[in-house]
Amino acid sequence: MTTRGCPHTCAFCAAESIWGRKYRMRTAENVADEIELLVSKYGVKEIHIEDDNFTLLKKHAMDVCNEIIKRKLDIVWKCPNGVRADSLDKELLEKMKESGCYQLAFGIESGNQKILDSVNKKLDLKKMPQVIKNAKAAGLEVHGFFILGLPGETYQTALETIRYSK
Repeated sequence: MTTRGCPHTCAFCAAESIWGRKYRMRTAENVADEIELLVSKYGVKEIHIEDDNFTLLKKHAMDVCNEIIKRKLDIVWKCPNGVRADSLDKELLEKMKESGCYQLAFGIESGNQKILDSVNKKLDLKKMPQVIKNAKAAGLEVHGFFILGLPGETYQTALETIRYSK
C-alpha cells in the first residue's frame, strides 16, 4: 500500500470505516525501498498495489513509477483493488506501463448514470470508454468492477449495467 484512505464519499464503500476520510501517502522513496527489499532479499517478481485510490493524486503515482524506473527494479505490478478513471491521463498510463504495471481495475459500479449519482459515485460514464481505450493503447489489461443491486436498481438498470460491462 502506497496510500491509505480516500476522500470520496461513495455510499457503498467501506474505506471511510477502515481508514477515515483522510488521505495519507507514503513517499515514493519509501515505497521503492520496500519494493527493492522484496526484489533483492526475497526474489519477488510481482506486486499488487492495493491502495483504495493509488492514482488519486497524479504526482504521487508518477513519483512512485519514476522511482521504480530510476532504480531499475525488475518487477511487474498491477492495481487489482481498482483505480478511479477520472484520475488517469495518457501520460500517467504510459508511465505506469513503463514502470512495470500490466493491469488496472476500474470501479465503474453501474452502467446507469442515475444509479451512480444516487450512491454518490462521482463518475461520468460517458468518459469511461476513452479512458479504457487509453489504458489499452498504453498496453495495459483492463478489468471493471460492477455492483448489481445498488439502491434504486431495477431489472432494466441491471440489464444496462450488464450491457455497459460488455
